[in-house]
Amino acid sequence: MNDINIHFQLKESDFLAYQMYESSISKLQKRKRMISRYAITLVYIVFALFSMMHYQKPVLVIAIVIVAFIWFLFYPTYSRYQYKNHFQKHIEAHFQKRINQDVEIQVNEEGIYTKDYSFEGKINKRQIKELIETKDHFFVRLTTELSLIIPKRAVENKREFADTIVNEFHAIYTNAINWKWS
Repeated sequence: MNDINIHFQLKESDFLAYQMYESSISKLQKRKRMISRYAITLVYIVFALFSMMHYQKPVLVIAIVIVAFIWFLFYPTYSRYQYKNHFQKHIEAHFQKRINQDVEIQVNEEGIYTKDYSFEGKINKRQIKELIETKDHFFVRLTTELSLIIPKRAVENKREFADTIVNEFHAIYTNAINWKWS
């Protein structure tokens, strides 16, 4: 196995892509968004029924039902925007020092050696759990559930890198090339 050397700088968009990917596959986040979509719609419908029985004003009932329909229809778009905005603020608050800093990664038969402005360490190949490949990134998930974010723009031979992580380190390969934020 040849050593693979990768040098890059992480951009805010790299951190954002990782946060959005993790959120989109999280069962808890999916459930939370589904509950918000249906529960608020249901509250509007119940309020419309209550209004119909007590106030007997069809215009009010129709308006509430229209609002419920609009909420149900546009909540996914609103939710994507809200979560993305939240992630951007989180990145600005917690990862600002890591943005545009040089990162060096060396992959060899023993594992992955990584070095950036504040951390230098070796990740043993047994600690590498999964390689997730998206359109623009590789996310190397470790057994500690932390992940390395590696932009594809920095990897010269993408196939060799992926094959090394999967075959040499026995990591699970997840093909998320068609993944998009939703």
